[in-house]
Amino acid sequence: MTVVACFRDKDAFWFGTGLLLLLVAGYMPEATYHQLLIILGVGLLAGAFNIGEEASERTPAPISVHSPR
Repeated sequence: MTVVACFRDKDAFWFGTGLLLLLVAGYMPEATYHQLLIILGVGLLAGAFNIGEEASERTPAPISVHSPR
């Protein structure tokens, strides 16, 4: 129910995706595939990927160069 509630909320979509990846990975991951799912899930929960930001927030501010007079 928590994952479904996260999918309904626009701001918590990636949080719900991280929870779902942890659920799919299982309790005792032995394969590399399961370990990758855990790494991706924890990364999404921690906000390490910053997927949900707006494009305008990602672009750096322009650098202004002043020439000496």
